[in-house]
Amino acid sequence: MSKNLINDIQFWLLVTVIFGGAFALHPSLNLAILDFPSLRLGLYQLVAVSLVLSTIPILFKKRQTFLKNRYLIGGFLAIFLAMAIGVFFAEAHLRTALYSLSLLFLLVVGLSAGVVYTELSKTKKHRLVKFGLWSGLVFGILAIIQLVVATFEPTGFGTLCSGCKADVFGFPRINLFAAEPQFLANALLPAFFLALFQPKSRLTQLSLFFTATAIALTFSRGGFLAIFLAIIIFIAIASIKRLNISFLYKNLPLIIIGTFFGFTLLFLSANIRYSSSPFIAHNTLVSMIDQLSLGRIKIPQKTVIKTQPAPSSQQKTSDIKSTPTKQDFQPTGFVEASANDRLSASDLALKSWLSSPRTLFFGVGLGNLGSFIQKHLHISVPTDQTVYIFYVLLLSGLGIIGLLPLILPSLTIIFFAIKNICHPKAQLIFSLTTALLIHFWFFGSFINTIHCFAIIGIFLYNYPRDYAEKV
Repeated sequence: MSKNLINDIQFWLLVTVIFGGAFALHPSLNLAILDFPSLRLGLYQLVAVSLVLSTIPILFKKRQTFLKNRYLIGGFLAIFLAMAIGVFFAEAHLRTALYSLSLLFLLVVGLSAGVVYTELSKTKKHRLVKFGLWSGLVFGILAIIQLVVATFEPTGFGTLCSGCKADVFGFPRINLFAAEPQFLANALLPAFFLALFQPKSRLTQLSLFFTATAIALTFSRGGFLAIFLAIIIFIAIASIKRLNISFLYKNLPLIIIGTFFGFTLLFLSANIRYSSSPFIAHNTLVSMIDQLSLGRIKIPQKTVIKTQPAPSSQQKTSDIKSTPTKQDFQPTGFVEASANDRLSASDLALKSWLSSPRTLFFGVGLGNLGSFIQKHLHISVPTDQTVYIFYVLLLSGLGIIGLLPLILPSLTIIFFAIKNICHPKAQLIFSLTTALLIHFWFFGSFINTIHCFAIIGIFLYNYPRDYAEKV
């Protein structure tokens, strides 16, 4: 196989891994074992595995360079140590080993992506950006189509996740082919910030608009907050550095219009789906405000009090049954329940982490949290107990020794990006990395973060080279 063909294959694999996270669930084969319900092997995962396999010759060739990098070796050794101790002391040895291998795979994906990107020519780097912009445009259009379909067909022909149905907020939340709307929003962040920091063109404007619309259709408050805070922090730093960021202010109206267009589509979807439900417009708005304000703003919902006629002498009371129609919708308190579930899971994870000096430094073992809580905290929880904050999940599983090598690379990226913030490439790297780190506060998942590790690997491996390079 010629070198050019191998480079072409690696290029397409890299494009798919970075921008194809919307396909992280479908098509796939469920391999749930050892109470690991999210374990699956799908087309997207196969692409990631292929990317790693294709870079083995390059990694072997550069082995001396890697072995001389004391930060890389030290970080991997610290993570290995935390994993080994976690597996040894775990109540569920096989499950912990499986989770540990999953994290190791993500780290290797990041290393492989960084190496492949370095090998790309300038032409292919430009093509990578172009395909990223097209991905935002295409996924935005597909998200609108899925919303239209799900408005009239409750399951979206089997594509909607269990928590995406319209009975939660009044409208379906869009997840395309990802596991959840939260993960779809995260998968769209690379295309969003790529379009935001590219020179103005029709493609960048369309990509930015439709990506903003698609993220709005996920109705992911984590995604909204990640974008909002990343942009605000960047503007603050740019103001301190006295940078000219007029391009950003010119793009903000496009983002706002795209977001409100998405919200409008959701609102219309609810009014069409529950057209016969009283006060549907008001109650849909209540559910949206409740979600977006993290449950802080409470607006009374409107209900219809139904009175039943008194039973006649010829009719038994037991024969009188209320028959609610499928068109009735009332906000379900999902936001409050979700917040309580998130906080209680994190609280148990932190208690487990603080239970002994060993767990403080090395954690309870990845995937071992449920068994640990059952045995040591004497609380009845599922064996597959998880945490919905990625940092708490890693801290409880790997302790301080394992978490620091995973956090420091991203902080290093941000540090060097700020030092070179006058260059457009550094501005993109800073904003996207910041958004990813913020979004990690809203979910805990390994298999749905493959693209995140690939992006961080690219930024970390390439930051010393040339921030002034225009991509």
